[in-house]
Amino acid sequence: TLRRAIPPGPINSFNRPYYEFYSPADYVLPWQQRALANHQLLVSIRGPDFEKDVLGKLEGPARKSLLAAYEAEGLFLKGYAAQLGKEPSTEVVQFLDSAIALAPRSEVLRNQVVAYFMEQFRFSFWLQDYDDALRFARRATEKYPQSDVAHENYGMALLLTRQPEAAMAALLRAQELSPSRVLPLRASGIIYAAQGNTDKAMRQWRKALSVDPNDIMTLVAIGVQIAKQGSASKGEEYLQRAYKLAPRNPAVINGYAHALYLAGDIQSAGDIVLAGGRYYEGNPSFERIRAKILGEIR
Repeated sequence: TLRRAIPPGPINSFNRPYYEFYSPADYVLPWQQRALANHQLLVSIRGPDFEKDVLGKLEGPARKSLLAAYEAEGLFLKGYAAQLGKEPSTEVVQFLDSAIALAPRSEVLRNQVVAYFMEQFRFSFWLQDYDDALRFARRATEKYPQSDVAHENYGMALLLTRQPEAAMAALLRAQELSPSRVLPLRASGIIYAAQGNTDKAMRQWRKALSVDPNDIMTLVAIGVQIAKQGSASKGEEYLQRAYKLAPRNPAVINGYAHALYLAGDIQSAGDIVLAGGRYYEGNPSFERIRAKILGEIR
């Protein structure tokens, strides 16, 4: 049968079309264009049957409520079409806001809208457009105040735009909603350390390691902090663990070499930075510590 003739692969869907009955020439098109064609087909067949078979049998508040949900879905679908068509985010958001205004109690709709904001947040974050990322993350928290991920992303965007106090509030809210998330624990610890509150920083980092003992960046943060406080050999233990897990990670290389340097093992610190290749490029702090270590060896 046709089903048996199709080899195993990703699940097919309107949103992520994989197996479709197009002309082979159509497959040269990006999946977004094919998804948009599917989406337009889906939208074109909704409407008459709903109005005749569903709404026609209802009266009063039930009819009004269902009609609002139907219209909200239509606005969401228009927003999704605009998204697939790569329209400006302002146009997409306009449709999504209008949809939520019609059906404010719809959990499914709100989740879909927040998913769009999170997708745009990640894209802006990847482009290092942190102001734009901040805008999308803030909208996500407004639309879904109980989302720990939304508050976590908002906190990170605030931190990267140099707003530590506001970032701390968002990160603590994320922790309150989901105590087992590592990133808010680690990031809030970094803020505490920058404020000079090392005791609170260490508590946050130890909580993070209790959730994930192999979280590399927490191992780096706690190792560097201990080394800076004068216990270089103890800090080195954490950084050595991180180095075994991720020997090519620039932050791990820099932190481990720095701890070795503070412990007085200049030669080992030099070996680490030399083995790291060009890890320091684009980070003035890493480059400065590397030059300091190599300068003492020579």
